[in-house]
Amino acid sequence: MCVQKNIKRIRLARGIKQKAISNYLNISEMKYSRIENSDKKIDSKTLEKIAQFLNVNANIFLTIN
Repeated sequence: MCVQKNIKRIRLARGIKQKAISNYLNISEMKYSRIENSDKKIDSKTLEKIAQFLNVNANIFLTIN
């Protein structure tokens, strides 16, 4: 499973809307949606910010099956 799908999986499990994370990242909801749907590459800085928002270690996105 790819990183973006793992991010989405955790976000949905916690009942968090894309809008909440996009606001935290200071990007549009559409841009965040592209990140989750693999239409846009995700850089390490953004990945770390998402991990902080979800209160997880960024490595978890690489290891969930």
